Amino acid sequence: MAHLIHLWHERNGWSHRVLPLISEVLDYEYLVAVLDETLNLQRASLLETLANRLLDRILKPHSVEAATVVITKLDVLDGDGQLGCSITRIK
Repeated sequence: MAHLIHLWHERNGWSHRVLPLISEVLDYEYLVAVLDETLNLQRASLLETLANRLLDRILKPHSVEAATVVITKLDVLDGDGQLGCSITRIK
């Protein structure tokens, strides 16, 4: 089942889009299982390796069109700085 969404755009007026239910878009149980399975594999030396392993598994279902993985190391830099990587793949 999908929902019809009515959007108002300032220049173009009304547009109508059919969007799927969120339950059809994102399966949190699958994502948690992928994360658990991936973390139980051999330890990755690089964050990029871990991100790519996650993407390999996340993108397996035919219905998945794209995914982004963002990994941040905690407490590496002083202050508010962060160190990490972000990788996106589109089928």
